[in-house]
Amino acid sequence: MPTTLRVASFNVENLFSRAKILNLRDHSVAADALKQVDDLDKLLCKTSYSATDKRQIVDLYQALKIYIQIREIRGKLFNRTKTQVVASGIRCGPCWICLTGTMCSPCSSQAIQPHAGRITSRACNRLTTSWCRSR
Repeated sequence: MPTTLRVASFNVENLFSRAKILNLRDHSVAADALKQVDDLDKLLCKTSYSATDKRQIVDLYQALKIYIQIREIRGKLFNRTKTQVVASGIRCGPCWICLTGTMCSPCSSQAIQPHAGRITSRACNRLTTSWCRSR
């Protein structure tokens, strides 16, 4: 008699951490901040930076630094104090924006319930989870 084996796998990282910018209670503030992140990303992708671009990059970074990190290859975008752009454009070294995370504190049952409901609703013989650690 054949036996059925049901296996399920879930990514439960969002149960424990989430981007700070997405945890803002006022959605209009979060939308404005995400728009600024988009503006900064567009500036960073330019082939060459004008003096105005450089000033905008610094201003946007300063406004967003509690929510983002700019990952730089070879550390060539900013000076050491991150108050001045020293790169002349994206050719000086690629960089990208990472939204910084925060531990959910506390992990409320309201936040966990949607995930837990999906996990427990499956009649599984084996269950795997991924990305369960905090970085």
